[in-house]
Amino acid sequence: MRGPRGYIAVAEALEVLGTKSRLRPQVVRVDPQSAYGRVLAEDVVAGRDVPAKDTSLMDGYAVRAAELALAKRGRPVWLNLRGEARLGETLDARLGCGEAMAVSTGSNLPAGSDSVLKAEDARRRGRKVGATKALDAWQNVYRAGADLRRGDLALPKCKVLKAQDEGMLVQLGVKSVSVYRRPRVGLMATGSELTNASRPVSGKVAETHGPIFSRILGELGCEPVQLGIVPDDVRKLSAALTSALRRSDIVLMMGGTSMGVHDVGELAIRKLRPEAIFHGLTLDRGRVTGGAVVDGRPVLMMPGPIQAAMNCFLVLVLPLIGRLLGGAELATKLPVRLSRDWEARAHYRSFTKVAYLRVSRKGSSMSAEPMVAETESMSLLTASNAFAIVPQEVAVLKEGVVVEAVLLPGFSSV
Repeated sequence: MRGPRGYIAVAEALEVLGTKSRLRPQVVRVDPQSAYGRVLAEDVVAGRDVPAKDTSLMDGYAVRAAELALAKRGRPVWLNLRGEARLGETLDARLGCGEAMAVSTGSNLPAGSDSVLKAEDARRRGRKVGATKALDAWQNVYRAGADLRRGDLALPKCKVLKAQDEGMLVQLGVKSVSVYRRPRVGLMATGSELTNASRPVSGKVAETHGPIFSRILGELGCEPVQLGIVPDDVRKLSAALTSALRRSDIVLMMGGTSMGVHDVGELAIRKLRPEAIFHGLTLDRGRVTGGAVVDGRPVLMMPGPIQAAMNCFLVLVLPLIGRLLGGAELATKLPVRLSRDWEARAHYRSFTKVAYLRVSRKGSSMSAEPMVAETESMSLLTASNAFAIVPQEVAVLKEGVVVEAVLLPGFSSV
């Protein structure tokens, strides 16, 4: 592959990492209570009607609507009260002519009834119920199968399961469901100048990238593998990579690339005889990004400046994770209107760019303010809550133009 001065396009880099690696989605089965945040590897089809039986939407009385056709507030129609349908009980009773049965919201209706008289539209006299209002058939009734019919698609393949989806699985009586295995993403901070933020060493620089990407990876349904800090030593870095590749599907070398004499990341990877390698990407604020495939697994050499590292993550790592999760859409996209101009840097106008945005609601639409700062600026990222990928052929985005903002779990909040 081309070296540091022979940049390759982002699409070409993804093609190399995707085709040369042996990564394939893997499927496991989990119970519904463990399914939150996982990605479905199969369609979930309703095995029964939901609800299973006609149920009451009101507290009141199960009745036959036709018998109440003449009911008025000043002239009630009187019915004989036949017991009560209690919540959770299976009813064997059938409602006869001229009868009513007390029900609560959620109670199964007795056979023979077709509507529910609300409690406030009824008068009670001992074992008699007076209906003061006429009803239509099936009024105040949640019909069997109204939500789902047996055989309906309840949850589609590749859906990222939310709390309500877990409730659906339980409601359907699903005992286990197929989901994609969580991708294991190794996080290796490289640099002799770094120190763990929880155990600082005087004169060293706190390692901040690991906590950021670990949190985002967790929100994306991955399993972050903490690989610690490795000094700028080719031998030690190669040994650490060998160990990391046994534990991870993808390895991120954070700070593992540059164009200078201290760039040991590429040297360390080459000692491992990679199946493919590139160094240099047509990505503004991220052009020193490198990547390789070693033992069938992608290794990303991420730049040290935080914005460049984040750009690498967004354009390369995020699509790779999506492939391991069956092509699931891991981020939310929505149209937003720019509140001011955004322009690419002069020397990198033909590169792929990432425009960071602060999205907010403005009237009935969403407005986005482009955020611009130096590559090392953490505050640019903390001020942003979305981003837009700007293709190579676009150098200017004018105020008022509508762009596709991407909201990423762990990064975005609108």
